[in-house]
Amino acid sequence: MKLSKQTIAIEIALANFLDYRKNLIVTNISKFSYLIPFEVDLLCITESGYCYGFEIKISKHDLYKELNKYHYKHAILNGNDYIFNNYYKKFKGFSYVMPYDLIKYAYEILDKRFGIYSYNVDDSGFSVITCHRESEKISNYKWNENEKFMIARLGCMKLFNLKSLIKDKL
Repeated sequence: MKLSKQTIAIEIALANFLDYRKNLIVTNISKFSYLIPFEVDLLCITESGYCYGFEIKISKHDLYKELNKYHYKHAILNGNDYIFNNYYKKFKGFSYVMPYDLIKYAYEILDKRFGIYSYNVDDSGFSVITCHRESEKISNYKWNENEKFMIARLGCMKLFNLKSLIKDKL
């Protein structure tokens, strides 16, 4: 998957907002990690073991495509609580992050259980994440040490892949 500069900027701003010094934050977690049943753009595990998922959307079309994903279509649009609880059972909360100009559209189409955050650059050039709606609590699932280790390992693998790319540019 090719990432845009805007997506990367949002990931960095969100990691700062969520305090990556305190929480375990890893981007682009695949369902093939076998820890969650679908891809998540950014996953944050708190010190106490609770997990929050974030999907980053950079356009109206990108946000609209979310409605056609299996877990969203069958769990949310069809009102199937069993599928919802199965897909989101390891998340205490789940939210969407997008440029500020998409917020109104997000309120129109996203389920009320999901949080909505915006990304913007202020007049000083600083990236700002703003919470417009908190996610409802989905579950009380606490990630165990093995699950946290597996996510941290994925994060480290991504770090060294990135360093390899940077080294080749130096």
